[in-house]
Amino acid sequence: MPRPRVLFVDDDPENVRACALALQSAGVAEAETAVTIGAAVTALHARPVDLLVMDLFMPLGDTPQALGPRARKYHQQLQEAGGILLLDELGRLTRRPYTLLHTACREPAILELTQDLVQGRVRKPAPADVLLDAVLSALREIAASGP
Repeated sequence: MPRPRVLFVDDDPENVRACALALQSAGVAEAETAVTIGAAVTALHARPVDLLVMDLFMPLGDTPQALGPRARKYHQQLQEAGGILLLDELGRLTRRPYTLLHTACREPAILELTQDLVQGRVRKPAPADVLLDAVLSALREIAASGP
């Protein structure tokens, strides 16, 4: 049985890299990190992802026009909220990953906006062990739900 694939998306990747390394070293999952929204979109379309762990407040980067129509339309307003566009991109996938927000966001309107798109949240700044526990819990939930 193939190991689940986990994609971490964060522009401040220190904790997520430690978590990804721990998952891979233990043989629990294939894990990779992306530090830009563009790299995350590419990774999501390259191969199916079982678990997406993402920051919400990330810059769109230098080429938001390459991220689709909403990025082109709202690049000024969403310049630091690239995670919103990444969540929007999930609708274009044939199989949506279980999504865990790793964010410091406390804004009720934004959290309400994401509630139907994510299955869990870990508040930043979370120590690596807290993030790892949340990821392992999500992987157990994914495994229990079957293919």
